[in-house]
This record gives sequence, structure tokens and C-alpha cells, in this order.
Amino acid sequence: MTKKIKNQYILFSAFLIIFMFLGASFVYAMEVNLGLGESPDLPKYVSFIFSWAIGIAGTLSLISFVIGAIGLINPNVEAHGDAKDRMKGAVLGLVLTMVSVLIIDTINPEIKNFVLDELEPMPGVFLMKGNELKQARETCDDTSKLDGFTTLKYTCSKDDSPALLVWKYGNKDFKDFETSQVTRVECGGTSSLGSSYKLAFEKPGVHYCLGGCTGNTCTGMSEAYSSSHDNVGTNFAGKIKNVVIVNSPENNQYYGVIFHKVPGLENGGICSDPILEKGCSPVKMTATATATAADIFQINRKTPETSGDGVTFFSEPFGEKRDSTAGFYPVPNNDKRIQEINAISTKEMKFVYEGVNQNNEYIKKNKTFKDKPGSMDIKGDYLVALYSNNFWCQTFSGINEGINENADDLGAQPVTAPGSGAGALTTVYIIPTQ
Repeated sequence: MTKKIKNQYILFSAFLIIFMFLGASFVYAMEVNLGLGESPDLPKYVSFIFSWAIGIAGTLSLISFVIGAIGLINPNVEAHGDAKDRMKGAVLGLVLTMVSVLIIDTINPEIKNFVLDELEPMPGVFLMKGNELKQARETCDDTSKLDGFTTLKYTCSKDDSPALLVWKYGNKDFKDFETSQVTRVECGGTSSLGSSYKLAFEKPGVHYCLGGCTGNTCTGMSEAYSSSHDNVGTNFAGKIKNVVIVNSPENNQYYGVIFHKVPGLENGGICSDPILEKGCSPVKMTATATATAADIFQINRKTPETSGDGVTFFSEPFGEKRDSTAGFYPVPNNDKRIQEINAISTKEMKFVYEGVNQNNEYIKKNKTFKDKPGSMDIKGDYLVALYSNNFWCQTFSGINEGINENADDLGAQPVTAPGSGAGALTTVYIIPTQ
């Protein structure tokens, strides 16, 4: 081997070693700085950009050097000059890169320590194995594939961050939903995982439950619903045993629900009482009735008077607007029974007949809304639920809709469930909504 070739070989080897060192640092920096779930601040972004630039510079220098070395092998002697210039430029570029590192190190040694300084995890959800963390996906159909990451950790940057809900299944592929368990994890908490899992941040709304409750979660729990269902679907129809209500007082979000036996919320039939309290509550209906539809509503608890002007009840279909002979019973928006959502007994809803063209016999016979339920004028954003014996009910809602067009169903005879003797109306709920 000639001395010239030997010197070129030594130079190439040294250059390759230096590049491998820079490349290794670059790859490690990429792993650290681009890890899933991290949220670096500005100094760490600068550190990443610096390390990225060093790696690119080393790569370009090596490529240029290799091209020059190949040029020296070319039998055309005239090309050797350009090849030598290219190799010299590559070495000079590498030297300048190393000098820049030394200068930066002198100004601020921390900038070059990017390979040793791992970024803090972003506020979020991680899988944990010992002290090792990796970003958790929203779903996993088989946790045995997670390579020993068997614990879930929830981190967040704000004290008011929503809780995390973890659906844990006893089998992979999300099987046996009816027996799935839900764990509620607060910020900074951890949870075990089932054979498969699903994740969701807690939000205001109504959860259906197929089984019993544990705190604010339950077995076989649905997602949080914020709107009504004419049909709750095959997974829940006839199977709902409890309900979990989640509110957000700071945003004036308070939810309630009324379950119906008959699909289609426009139909009358057996219902549950209004469920208005947060947390877990049983769904109480008759022994033979199960829920297939749900009236879900958002209650205006903080400023109920802004929902409208209240509701007026009449003794005749379509009330005073179509029949001036109807007695009326107004429930204004400042009535405590609206503002506190209390049941109103129909026998206490005494009609007023002042200015009404009606005979004394009629007035004597039809004193209350229980005696003669005719119609109602919903003057704003309210849900009105009418109940009779044996949990029979019908619900109405309206935003300044005037006389309810279903008033014919409340004609001169007591409201009765189709094909049954539910009896006369006994109770009315007026719920201010928004």
C-alpha cells in the first residue's frame, strides 16, 4: 500500500468514526425529542434543532467526502484535483461544525447536553412499565401485546382537567361489554388494564348502565349522552338498570333523564320518574317495564327564570286561543316548583274562570287540571312531564311553541295509556331547560 493511499485510508477511517459519533448522537436526540406524548418548551426545541443540524452537517460532510474518495479512484488523473478539493471541503465543513459545537459549549454547555436531557411527558395518558412510559392509544384490543406495559398513568397540567374513564374488558377484542368495568382516574392517578380497554375523558352527560354502580361509574357503562334517544339501541334496550349523571356546574351544565318503555318520545306510556341528581341512580319503573327510549335534557339550574315565561294549563283542547270557554291555570317562571323542579299535584292546579264564558255546572265539575286536562301553553324552553297512576306519562317540550299540538290527546276525558287503565293525571313536572 503506497503512503498516499495509506494516508487517505487513515483520513477516511477517522472521518467515518467522527460521523458515527455524530450520527449516534443525532439518532438518540431524535428518539428523545420526538418521543410520543412530549411537549417541550422553547429551550428544548432549540436543543433539538441544534442536534438535528449537527447530524445533518455530519451526514452531508460524509457524503461529500465519499464522493471525493471515489473520484480519486477514477483513472482520469485530471479528475483527481476536483476530488481532492471536494474531500478538503468535506473535512473543512466537519471541522467548522466541531468548532461551532465548541463555541456553543463555551457560551452555554447545556445546549449540547440534548442527548442526556429527556423531555418531560406531555399532559396525557401513558402506559407504564417500571419507570418507562409510552403514549397510550385510545383503544387496545389485546393488552398482552403491550410488552409488559400493564399500568396506565394519567398526567395533566391543570388541576381542573377532566377525569379519565377506563373501560376494562375481561376478554380481548372488547368482548363481554355487559360485564366490563369502568375505572375513573383523576389527574395524576393510575389504573390497571383489562384484557382489552377503551379510554375517554369524562364529559357532562348521561351514562346508561347495564349493572351496578361503584361511585360514579358502573358495569356495562355507555358513553356520556347529551341528547335524547327515540330508541336507546339493542345494547341497552330493556337492559338499563342504573344511570350515571355527570354535571359541570362551572359551565352551568346539569343533566337529567326520563326513560320510556315505548320507543318514540312523542308517545305516551310507562316512564321512570325524572332522574335529576348527579352520580349513580337506579332506573325505577314498573316490574314489567324496561327502558327503550330516553328524554335527555340539560337543566337550567342557575337562571331558570331565563328559560321562558312558564306554562299555562287549560281545561279544553287548544285552550283560550281556540276556545274562550276554557278554564286556565298559570305556572309563572318565578314559581318555586319550576325553579326547584318539584312535582305539582294536579288536584292543586285549580282553574281560573274569570272572564271565561262558561256555565256554573261546568265550573263546579271541572275545578282542577286533574278533573279536566285539556291542553297547555309552553311559553319557553321547558320539558313538561305529565304523570298518572302506575308510572304512565307523556312528555312535551317547546320553545315558545304556544298551544301544544298534541292537546287533542288531552281531551275531555282523563289521559289514559293506550289499552290500559292508567287513570287520571296525578302529577306534573315543569323542568326549565336550555
